[in-house]
Amino acid sequence: MLRRPPRSTQSRSSAASDVYKRQSLVLTDDNLEDEGVKPLCSLLAMNHPLAKLKLKGNKINDKGIIDLANALSKNRNLTSLNLYHNYPTEEGLRALARTLSSDCPLTSLNLGLSNVSSQGAEILGKALKSNGTLTHLELSMNNIGDEGMVGLFEPLRSNRTLVRLNLDYNGITPDGAKFIASALENNGTVLRELILSRNDLSNKGAETLAIALQTNTSLNSLDLTYNSIEVEGMNALGMMLKTNTTLTSLNLDKNQVNDQALDLFSANLKMNNTLKELNLGNNNINIDGLKKFVEALQANNSLSVLDLTNNFIDDLGAKLIAKFLETNTSITSLNLSKNKIEEQGAEDIWEGMKKNTTLRVLSLAANLFGNGGVQSLSKVLAQNCVLLELDLSENMITMEGASYILQGLRENKVLVSVNLMENKLSDEEWEEFRDESKGRTIMPKPKKPECPVSYTHLTLPTTPYV
Repeated sequence: MLRRPPRSTQSRSSAASDVYKRQSLVLTDDNLEDEGVKPLCSLLAMNHPLAKLKLKGNKINDKGIIDLANALSKNRNLTSLNLYHNYPTEEGLRALARTLSSDCPLTSLNLGLSNVSSQGAEILGKALKSNGTLTHLELSMNNIGDEGMVGLFEPLRSNRTLVRLNLDYNGITPDGAKFIASALENNGTVLRELILSRNDLSNKGAETLAIALQTNTSLNSLDLTYNSIEVEGMNALGMMLKTNTTLTSLNLDKNQVNDQALDLFSANLKMNNTLKELNLGNNNINIDGLKKFVEALQANNSLSVLDLTNNFIDDLGAKLIAKFLETNTSITSLNLSKNKIEEQGAEDIWEGMKKNTTLRVLSLAANLFGNGGVQSLSKVLAQNCVLLELDLSENMITMEGASYILQGLRENKVLVSVNLMENKLSDEEWEEFRDESKGRTIMPKPKKPECPVSYTHLTLPTTPYV
């Protein structure tokens, strides 16, 4: 049993005042180290009802990891353990693997930025072969490399529970992609979400994965952000979409997609009817590539979320997109932020919005249209009964432009949020706009912070963990 902390301690940390009933505990960057983990191990060994434990950045080495693993072997309640940015070696990972191989209730394990090598990946892979509970495994920012793909993916053929695997930033090249592809072929795994962002896959790696996904019917989401994918890789991914029937989300942000690459990709996208989310942000897309891409979108009726952030879309490109919006009935979210859209381009988009009946989220943040680009927006907002969120931040809009938006908002009963952050409104004008818009602005809602518990305010178990 835990003793309730004295009242003075409770006042210092209300979040820790009732740790006995707490089902989620956050101890981030508290420098617990190995010795500081022992009280937590006592809680877990006594089968405390804690379900989620976050120990990010606590300098925990093998000794502490082994103590945690031993305690978890006696626990039936903890389902989520976050050990991001700690320091286990193979010895600590073996202890965790033994626990995972047993009847362990963990469904989520985060070992990102935790010195996991190829040998460590092999140790975890062997545990996954017999594990029947883990569904989410985070291994981002480690040093697993190509060799680790062998030890990790071969055992996954026998695993029937792991649905999300994060291998972001692990030095994986086309050689490693071969082992991943081999496991994905013909549904060799049950993975539904695979994150391979910030690796070194290049065109060859993308081609290898694309071939495997032609026969895979389990993977729903693939993240290939920042992998130097160019023409050949985009062509292969497009051909994959022609036959794949289950992939619903594809992230190609921060690659090297130019107009030629997009043309080849688009030729096959028009024949796909399952992809719902596509991210092509931060590439090299111009008007030439955009023409065939928009044609493909007109033939495609499944895509609902499209991100074209930070390309080279100007007024001519905006006009193409505007025409597409007039007739499209599938896109619900469109991100055109950080492009080169000026006054005429923005006006064309508003014109296209007049006939659109499905778009709910639109971002034109960080473009170049200023007040002139929102003059006709008032009429669009007055008529539109679908759009819920509109981002016009960073567009050099003054109170003159804001007044056009207000005119539309007075008639609009649907729009929930208008973002005008980082424009040219004074504090007084900002207050006026916020009042006139009746709270439907402007500032993004702050994220609800996690409620960290200060470790020094926790009451220790009466029975020490040895």
